[in-house]
Amino acid sequence: MDRAERWCQILASYHYHNELHRRGFKDILLAVIDGLKGFPDAVRGVFLEALVQTCIVHQLRHSLNFVTWKERKYAEIV
Repeated sequence: MDRAERWCQILASYHYHNELHRRGFKDILLAVIDGLKGFPDAVRGVFLEALVQTCIVHQLRHSLNFVTWKERKYAEIV
């Protein structure tokens, strides 16, 4: 079982058996997630209409991996 399938099982189980579902929660419109592999596919698999985007903080931190330590202080200011 790959990561997407496992996350899909977890999300489906959580969605259909939790307090939110009993209170009438049916769908999400936007999922802001980190870079966890397989998670975007799982969200789209359970919540078909959901828009999935990566958190801007996680995107910026990942981008800093490609900046040298010497130039990092300048990149973090921008």
